[in-house]
Amino acid sequence: MANRKPSGRPPQAQHADKSRSSQHDKRNRLARRNDQRRRTTAANVPLHGNLASLTDSISERLDARIVFRLPIVIAGMILASGSRTAASWFLAAGVKDDWDRFYDLLASVGRGAATLMLPLIRVIFKRFDPGEDGYWTLALDDSPTKRYGRHVEAANIHHNPTPGPGDGDWLYGHNWVCLAMVLTHPVFGVIALPLLSRLYVRKVDIEAVKARYQWGFRTKHQLALDLCLQVFQRLRSLGSLARFVVVFDGAYSPSNICT
Repeated sequence: MANRKPSGRPPQAQHADKSRSSQHDKRNRLARRNDQRRRTTAANVPLHGNLASLTDSISERLDARIVFRLPIVIAGMILASGSRTAASWFLAAGVKDDWDRFYDLLASVGRGAATLMLPLIRVIFKRFDPGEDGYWTLALDDSPTKRYGRHVEAANIHHNPTPGPGDGDWLYGHNWVCLAMVLTHPVFGVIALPLLSRLYVRKVDIEAVKARYQWGFRTKHQLALDLCLQVFQRLRSLGSLARFVVVFDGAYSPSNICT
Protein backbone atom coordinates (compact mmCIF):
# COMPACT_ATOMS: atom_id res chain seq x y z
CA MET A 1 0.00 0.00 0.00
CA ALA A 2 1.39 3.39 -0.95
CA ASN A 3 2.11 5.81 1.84
CA ARG A 4 -0.40 8.62 1.97
CA LYS A 5 1.12 12.06 1.79
CA PRO A 6 -0.46 14.26 4.45
CA SER A 7 -2.09 17.44 3.22
CA GLY A 8 -1.40 20.76 4.89
CA ARG A 9 -4.99 21.90 4.42
CA PRO A 10 -7.80 20.47 6.55
CA PRO A 11 -10.69 18.75 4.74
CA GLN A 12 -14.18 20.21 4.86
CA ALA A 13 -16.69 18.87 7.36
CA GLN A 14 -19.53 16.90 5.77
CA HIS A 15 -22.67 15.84 7.62
CA ALA A 16 -25.56 13.72 6.46
CA ASP A 17 -28.94 15.42 6.47
CA LYS A 18 -31.01 14.67 9.53
CA SER A 19 -34.00 12.56 8.49
CA ARG A 20 -36.27 13.66 11.33
CA SER A 21 -36.24 15.76 14.45
CA SER A 22 -35.16 14.30 17.76
CA GLN A 23 -37.84 12.52 19.77
CA HIS A 24 -36.25 13.76 23.00
CA ASP A 25 -37.39 17.32 23.70
CA LYS A 26 -36.31 18.59 27.10
CA ARG A 27 -39.04 21.25 27.13
CA ASN A 28 -41.75 18.61 26.87
CA ARG A 29 -40.20 16.58 29.66
CA LEU A 30 -39.95 19.57 31.99
CA ALA A 31 -43.59 20.41 31.35
CA ARG A 32 -44.64 16.98 32.64
CA ARG A 33 -43.37 16.34 36.15
CA ASN A 34 -42.46 12.71 36.79
CA ASP A 35 -42.79 11.84 40.48
CA GLN A 36 -41.34 8.38 39.81
CA ARG A 37 -38.05 9.84 38.65
CA ARG A 38 -35.17 8.73 40.86
CA ARG A 39 -32.99 11.63 41.95
CA THR A 40 -29.30 11.38 42.79
CA THR A 41 -28.27 12.89 46.12
CA ALA A 42 -24.85 11.29 46.69
CA ALA A 43 -22.19 9.31 44.86
CA ASN A 44 -21.90 5.55 45.28
CA VAL A 45 -18.44 6.16 46.75
CA PRO A 46 -18.33 9.68 48.23
CA LEU A 47 -15.21 11.81 48.49
CA HIS A 48 -13.28 12.04 51.75
CA GLY A 49 -10.40 13.95 53.27
CA ASN A 50 -8.57 16.80 51.57
CA LEU A 51 -10.17 16.12 48.20
CA ALA A 52 -13.64 16.45 49.72
CA SER A 53 -12.64 19.72 51.42
CA LEU A 54 -11.25 21.15 48.18
CA THR A 55 -14.36 20.11 46.26
CA ASP A 56 -16.58 21.76 48.87
CA SER A 57 -14.59 25.00 48.51
CA ILE A 58 -15.07 24.92 44.76
CA SER A 59 -18.78 24.06 45.06
CA GLU A 60 -19.42 27.15 47.19
CA ARG A 61 -18.95 29.26 44.06
CA LEU A 62 -21.80 27.54 42.25
CA ASP A 63 -25.52 28.14 42.57
CA ALA A 64 -26.71 26.85 45.95
CA ARG A 65 -29.30 24.62 44.25
CA ILE A 66 -26.71 22.55 42.40
CA VAL A 67 -23.66 22.52 44.71
CA PHE A 68 -24.32 18.94 45.89
CA ARG A 69 -23.83 17.61 42.36
CA LEU A 70 -20.18 18.62 41.91
CA PRO A 71 -18.77 16.13 44.48
CA ILE A 72 -20.81 13.41 42.79
CA VAL A 73 -19.31 14.22 39.39
CA ILE A 74 -15.75 14.41 40.71
CA ALA A 75 -16.16 11.07 42.46
CA GLY A 76 -17.31 9.62 39.15
CA MET A 77 -14.33 11.14 37.32
CA ILE A 78 -11.96 9.35 39.71
CA LEU A 79 -13.74 6.00 39.49
CA ALA A 80 -14.55 6.00 35.76
CA SER A 81 -12.76 3.65 33.39
CA GLY A 82 -12.74 3.27 29.65
CA SER A 83 -13.91 6.23 27.59
CA ARG A 84 -13.35 9.50 29.47
CA THR A 85 -16.75 11.03 28.83
CA ALA A 86 -19.31 12.69 31.06
CA ALA A 87 -21.57 9.66 30.63
CA SER A 88 -18.85 7.37 32.02
CA TRP A 89 -18.40 9.71 35.02
CA PHE A 90 -22.13 9.67 35.77
CA LEU A 91 -22.29 5.89 35.47
CA ALA A 92 -19.34 5.39 37.83
CA ALA A 93 -20.79 7.86 40.33
CA GLY A 94 -24.17 6.12 40.39
CA VAL A 95 -26.25 8.89 38.84
CA LYS A 96 -29.87 7.73 38.53
CA ASP A 97 -32.60 9.16 36.31
CA ASP A 98 -31.55 12.82 36.51
CA TRP A 99 -28.60 12.67 34.12
CA ASP A 100 -29.70 15.86 32.36
CA ARG A 101 -29.32 17.83 35.60
CA PHE A 102 -25.69 16.79 35.77
CA TYR A 103 -25.09 17.92 32.21
CA ASP A 104 -26.56 21.27 33.27
CA LEU A 105 -24.04 21.32 36.12
CA LEU A 106 -21.15 20.85 33.69
CA ALA A 107 -22.40 23.84 31.70
CA SER A 108 -22.38 25.95 34.87
CA VAL A 109 -18.87 24.77 35.71
CA GLY A 110 -17.67 25.72 32.23
CA ARG A 111 -19.11 29.23 32.46
CA GLY A 112 -17.44 29.86 35.83
CA ALA A 113 -14.17 27.98 35.34
CA ALA A 114 -11.92 30.95 36.13
CA THR A 115 -13.68 31.56 39.46
CA LEU A 116 -13.85 27.88 40.36
CA MET A 117 -10.08 27.66 39.87
CA LEU A 118 -9.40 29.94 42.87
CA PRO A 119 -9.54 27.29 45.65
CA LEU A 120 -7.20 25.05 43.66
CA ILE A 121 -4.73 27.90 43.11
CA ARG A 122 -4.85 28.66 46.83
CA VAL A 123 -3.99 25.06 47.75
CA ILE A 124 -1.14 24.98 45.22
CA PHE A 125 0.25 28.26 46.57
CA LYS A 126 0.18 27.12 50.19
CA ARG A 127 1.89 23.79 49.47
CA PHE A 128 4.27 24.54 46.63
CA ASP A 129 5.17 28.24 46.66
CA PRO A 130 8.86 28.29 45.60
CA GLY A 131 9.54 31.61 47.33
CA GLU A 132 11.02 34.84 46.03
CA ASP A 133 14.12 33.15 44.58
CA GLY A 134 12.21 30.33 42.88
CA TYR A 135 9.83 30.12 39.96
CA TRP A 136 6.53 28.57 38.95
CA THR A 137 6.61 26.34 35.87
CA LEU A 138 3.53 26.40 33.64
CA ALA A 139 2.92 24.35 30.49
CA LEU A 140 0.79 25.33 27.49
CA ASP A 141 -0.65 23.06 24.83
CA ASP A 142 -3.83 22.57 22.85
CA SER A 143 -5.81 19.37 23.14
CA PRO A 144 -8.54 18.24 20.73
CA THR A 145 -11.58 16.25 21.84
CA LYS A 146 -13.47 14.18 19.28
CA ARG A 147 -17.11 15.07 18.72
CA TYR A 148 -19.53 14.44 15.88
CA GLY A 149 -22.69 16.04 14.60
CA ARG A 150 -23.68 19.15 12.70
CA HIS A 151 -25.46 20.46 15.81
CA VAL A 152 -22.36 20.31 18.05
CA GLU A 153 -21.59 23.99 18.57
CA ALA A 154 -18.14 25.30 17.60
CA ALA A 155 -16.95 21.88 16.40
CA ASN A 156 -14.96 21.53 13.21
CA ILE A 157 -11.97 19.74 11.74
CA HIS A 158 -8.67 20.16 13.58
CA HIS A 159 -5.20 18.73 13.26
CA ASN A 160 -4.78 15.40 15.06
CA PRO A 161 -1.59 15.69 17.16
CA THR A 162 -1.41 11.99 18.06
CA PRO A 163 -2.75 9.90 15.16
CA GLY A 164 -2.83 6.16 15.81
CA PRO A 165 -2.59 3.35 13.25
CA GLY A 166 -6.26 3.74 12.34
CA ASP A 167 -6.46 7.53 12.59
CA GLY A 168 -5.92 10.28 10.05
CA ASP A 169 -4.13 13.60 10.14
CA TRP A 170 -7.36 15.37 11.07
CA LEU A 171 -10.20 14.88 13.51
CA TYR A 172 -13.62 16.47 13.97
CA GLY A 173 -14.47 18.01 17.32
CA HIS A 174 -13.37 20.77 19.68
CA ASN A 175 -9.91 22.13 20.33
CA TRP A 176 -8.95 23.40 23.79
CA VAL A 177 -5.98 25.57 24.70
CA CYS A 178 -4.90 24.25 28.11
CA LEU A 179 -2.67 25.59 30.88
CA ALA A 180 -1.22 23.33 33.57
CA MET A 181 1.05 23.79 36.58
CA VAL A 182 4.14 21.57 36.35
CA LEU A 183 5.28 20.14 39.70
CA THR A 184 7.63 17.39 40.87
CA HIS A 185 6.17 14.44 42.77
CA PRO A 186 8.52 12.41 45.01
CA VAL A 187 7.22 9.12 43.58
CA PHE A 188 5.81 9.86 40.13
CA GLY A 189 8.30 12.52 39.05
CA VAL A 190 7.14 15.48 36.98
CA ILE A 191 3.35 15.82 36.81
CA ALA A 192 1.04 18.46 35.37
CA LEU A 193 -1.96 19.84 37.25
CA PRO A 194 -4.49 21.28 34.75
CA LEU A 195 -5.67 24.72 35.85
CA LEU A 196 -7.71 26.31 33.09
CA SER A 197 -8.70 25.82 29.45
CA ARG A 198 -10.24 27.92 26.71
CA LEU A 199 -12.16 26.69 23.69
CA TYR A 200 -10.54 27.63 20.38
CA VAL A 201 -13.07 28.31 17.64
CA ARG A 202 -11.87 28.54 14.05
CA LYS A 203 -12.49 31.81 12.28
CA VAL A 204 -14.82 30.16 9.76
CA ASP A 205 -17.09 29.05 12.63
CA ILE A 206 -17.12 32.21 14.70
CA GLU A 207 -20.17 33.82 13.06
CA ALA A 208 -22.45 30.92 14.01
CA VAL A 209 -21.24 31.09 17.61
CA LYS A 210 -21.42 34.89 17.74
CA ALA A 211 -25.09 34.75 16.75
CA ARG A 212 -25.94 33.08 20.09
CA TYR A 213 -23.13 34.24 22.37
CA GLN A 214 -21.04 37.40 22.66
CA TRP A 215 -18.02 35.57 21.33
CA GLY A 216 -15.21 37.15 19.31
CA PHE A 217 -12.51 35.34 17.39
CA ARG A 218 -9.21 34.86 19.22
CA THR A 219 -6.16 32.97 18.05
CA LYS A 220 -4.61 30.17 20.08
CA HIS A 221 -1.80 32.55 21.04
CA GLN A 222 -4.26 35.11 22.40
CA LEU A 223 -6.09 32.44 24.38
CA ALA A 224 -2.80 31.13 25.75
CA LEU A 225 -1.72 34.59 26.87
CA ASP A 226 -5.08 35.18 28.57
CA LEU A 227 -4.76 31.90 30.49
CA CYS A 228 -1.25 32.78 31.65
CA LEU A 229 -2.22 36.26 32.79
CA GLN A 230 -5.15 34.94 34.82
CA VAL A 231 -2.93 32.50 36.71
CA PHE A 232 -0.17 35.10 37.17
CA GLN A 233 -2.67 37.55 38.67
CA ARG A 234 -4.19 34.95 41.00
CA LEU A 235 -0.80 33.90 42.40
CA ARG A 236 0.36 37.49 42.79
CA SER A 237 -2.84 38.36 44.66
CA LEU A 238 -2.10 35.51 47.09
CA GLY A 239 1.33 36.98 47.81
CA SER A 240 3.61 34.86 45.65
CA LEU A 241 6.85 36.64 44.68
CA ALA A 242 8.22 33.83 42.53
CA ARG A 243 8.97 34.25 38.85
CA PHE A 244 7.10 32.44 36.08
CA VAL A 245 8.47 30.09 33.46
CA VAL A 246 6.08 29.02 30.70
CA VAL A 247 6.99 26.04 28.51
CA PHE A 248 5.31 25.21 25.20
CA ASP A 249 5.97 23.47 21.90
CA GLY A 250 6.85 25.04 18.58
CA ALA A 251 3.25 25.91 17.74
CA TYR A 252 3.31 28.66 20.38
CA SER A 253 6.78 30.01 19.60
CA PRO A 254 6.04 33.03 17.35
CA SER A 255 7.45 36.22 18.83
CA ASN A 256 4.13 38.08 18.59
CA ILE A 257 2.47 35.99 21.32
CA CYS A 258 2.90 38.84 23.82
CA THR A 259 2.09 41.73 21.50
